[in-house]
Amino acid sequence: MNAFMGDTTTPWVQNNSSAFKTVPKLSSITGPGPSALYTLIDEHENSINDSHFFPFDDLRRFNNNPWLDAPSGRHGDAAGFTFADGHSEVKTWKSTGLSKFRRAGAEVVANNISWLPRAVQVDHRWFTNSIAPFKNSIVSMPSRLFSARPLIAPAIVE
Repeated sequence: MNAFMGDTTTPWVQNNSSAFKTVPKLSSITGPGPSALYTLIDEHENSINDSHFFPFDDLRRFNNNPWLDAPSGRHGDAAGFTFADGHSEVKTWKSTGLSKFRRAGAEVVANNISWLPRAVQVDHRWFTNSIAPFKNSIVSMPSRLFSARPLIAPAIVE
């Protein structure tokens, strides 16, 4: 589950609280709206370690970030997501290596992703745009201007 959803006080959420708001209930979702924020994710099998998903220690800036929790890549380098409005999507990653996994005999090795290649900027940006409502305006968050997902409501046609 997305670490920003629910009543959360994890250190990773708190460390990023200058840029993002938590979502204790669905009515707390502001910009972007529920159709742009994921709630559930298909997590990489070697990444599973707790009940919440937080992709990077620092969501505020890209700095060749290692994965903190990694998304699955077992669906053709893609992972399934469920969003706060109820729809689902499959997201294909540009980061390499997410389709690989490690096991010991027949058992998957849990909570061990240090061997995964680091995320690329476009995947970091996707998580930045899809993890939580923004605290600051879009102008102060320039990486959001290049999102594939529209962040501005469509014009009203008269």
